[in-house]
Amino acid sequence: TSGINPIYSVPQTTSVCKFLDATKPNTLTLLAAGTCTFETYAPESASFTASPRVATSFTVQNLAQQTFTISQLGSIPFEKGGTALSVGSSSGRRILSSLTTGVCRVPDESSPNVTFISSGTCTIEGYAPASGTYDRSPTVRMSFAILPKKSKS
Repeated sequence: TSGINPIYSVPQTTSVCKFLDATKPNTLTLLAAGTCTFETYAPESASFTASPRVATSFTVQNLAQQTFTISQLGSIPFEKGGTALSVGSSSGRRILSSLTTGVCRVPDESSPNVTFISSGTCTIEGYAPASGTYDRSPTVRMSFAILPKKSKS
């Protein structure tokens, strides 16, 4: 190109690689093993016609296996209002959600904090997402009891 037109890259295999940062459109993030394919081109401008799209592919080798753990909790009184889970992963990243939103909620999916809604069994599901180094971890589920409010006698 002449250096005047911007060059754009369009991923074709978004499960393997993506351009995650809009401010860096030519920086690929590797997400999983497989074939990463993307097309590069320069769009039409007032001075130039659009360039042909050029496809590029390469193989992403298996990423490291990632571990993910949520420590088991015992019963917790409803009056406590919530708890922080002990969560670990190889990458330090985590995605958490409640499978029992009528009993407990995870206000922020990347936070280990759980808010109590009512008494009952709270079930939390989590995993560590893929990164440029690690594959996505297996999903882990953990349940604990939220005890009913104590009645005043």
